[in-house]
Parts: sequence; structure tokens; C-alpha cells
Amino acid sequence: MGLRSEFFIIYGRRRVGKSELINEFIRQNKGLRIQVREGSRKYQLEQFAEAFSEFFDDPFIGKNGFTSWDSVFEYLASRLTNRFILAIDEFPYLVKEDRSILSILQYHWDNRLRETRIFLILSGSSIGMMEDEVLSYRSPLFGRRTGQLLLRPFRFHEVLPIFQDFRKAVEYYAVYGGTPPIYWV
Repeated sequence: MGLRSEFFIIYGRRRVGKSELINEFIRQNKGLRIQVREGSRKYQLEQFAEAFSEFFDDPFIGKNGFTSWDSVFEYLASRLTNRFILAIDEFPYLVKEDRSILSILQYHWDNRLRETRIFLILSGSSIGMMEDEVLSYRSPLFGRRTGQLLLRPFRFHEVLPIFQDFRKAVEYYAVYGGTPPIYWV
């Protein structure tokens, strides 16, 4: 991995392998994936405090938490001395609960995070939301990403070599479509 900051967007329909791809990337490097769940802003801030507390071995932040998204990104920037991957999985849940997260992240990226060695990944299954709120020209985050990946389901001709048996490939593709079940092979 390089020495500069990276801001990467991964999106695609559910069950296509985004989280597994991120997990594998983090297994090979140093980082943290926070899988956001639907809930109030307060609950989501608690999720981040709990994850950061455990990852950075910081019981203080685990006990006291965060009061705002500004405090999340300020804390993160203060902890970054080496290359660090932060993957925010299901980012659209944050946007749905508090649309201001887009401009808050823009502010912190422009003023501090892009000067660190962070590898920030925003991931989401809501393709429309990711395209409209994160990738579009109207988005506060427009022009900041260093890469993006629309992860698509497998096509049949990509599944066939996995099984090397036409009948078995047809059976699996008929049942699962192009989504890669973890127990295929």
C-alpha cells in the first residue's frame, strides 16, 4: 500500500461479496471494518466508539463515546500515525439517519484526513443512494474519491470454470444466480 491517503467507494447489490472483499483486504493489512446498522444517530455514534475503543485499545473512548460525527473524525485523525484502513460498511444507513454526515466527512477529509495515510472505504448495498449521495456531482464528497468499484454478480461464464462441470454450474447458477455463496466449492 502507498504512502498517500486513499478514499475508495465500493458498492453493489446485496450478497455480492462487498463485505467479504473488504474483510480479505483488511486481513492482509491493518484496519477496521465497521458494519453500520440502522438506528438513531446516537446508536451509530456508540457503534463507532465501541469499534474504535476495541481497535485502538482505548477504554476511555469506549466509556465516554462520541457526541458528534465531528468528534469521530477528529479522534480518528488524532490516532493516525501509520497506514490504516477504515471501512465503513453500509454507509447509506449513516446518510439515511443524518444526511449531514456527507458534508462533515467532506470537511474532515479536506482539512485533515487527506493529509494522513488513511485508506478510507465507504461501502453500500443501496446502489441508488451510493450513486446519488456519494458519487454524484451534487454530493459534498464529489471529487475526493481516489477509486471506486461497482461489484457485480458473477455471470454464468464466470461460474463455469469454478465448477468445471457444466451441469453442476447450471444447478448452482439456477439456485444462487450470480451471488457467491460462501459454501460453493
